[in-house]
Amino acid sequence: FWEWDGESGGSWQRLIDESTVLVNLAGENPGAKRWTAEFKKAIQASRLKAIEGFGEAIQQATEDGRGPKCWVQASAVGVYGSRGSEVLDDYATAPQDDCFRSDCCKHLEGLAARTARESGKIPLIIARIGHVLSASGGLLPHLDLASMFGASRLGDGQQYVPWIHIEDAAAALVFSATSKALFNQTFNLVAPNPATNAELLQYLATLQRRHFCCLAVPQKPLKIAFGESATVIFDSQRCHPSWLLSLGFKFRHEHLLSALASAECLLGEVAWQ
Repeated sequence: FWEWDGESGGSWQRLIDESTVLVNLAGENPGAKRWTAEFKKAIQASRLKAIEGFGEAIQQATEDGRGPKCWVQASAVGVYGSRGSEVLDDYATAPQDDCFRSDCCKHLEGLAARTARESGKIPLIIARIGHVLSASGGLLPHLDLASMFGASRLGDGQQYVPWIHIEDAAAALVFSATSKALFNQTFNLVAPNPATNAELLQYLATLQRRHFCCLAVPQKPLKIAFGESATVIFDSQRCHPSWLLSLGFKFRHEHLLSALASAECLLGEVAWQ
């Protein structure tokens, strides 16, 4: 393993050659704490600095005649803002209004595109990642906690949650790097069957055998508790993985119930029968 500070090009850059696929998932965890002005700066700066560090490494490797095969850069479906029930495929455009999640994604995508061009015209693939379902982090443990306290929906529960199982997320990143059709493209890294917040909590309650989940939690107290970061819970993004499906990517977990059962079993909390 090679350590990296997430900013400058490091000693790992000498490992790059023509067969190398660079995948950048670096950045401050936006779900780690409340979004203060300082933390919002850290969320964005950590991503931009990592991209600049990748640019340094790619440029040096290219000048040495060993430029990488391609660069896969993580973005997020937050780029679309909150769009209700509108179907958002890979060609959907980001809103023009002022929204931190969307602005952060637009800035990093723009910087990655410029850096790839300036560092040797390396093929760039931008993956707009949805909520990755995993027992070890992300949105799922927070929603499971809400379910433990009887929540059946957060807000009106009709907001769409663009999800993907962690196994499919990893497989799709590898798939994208081996699919030349995705070179210099942007694609949605989500499952093909999005669900609403209410459906997700209903499935969690079913899997955990919680028969008392009937509490509708209004937006206001959650917005007071979490501040602007509550947009992660209440934004609605009905995303569709058009590119992945058209190229023949096979999802192991196309449906939410299957994905949740797998993710929950990783915790050892559910004996799925």
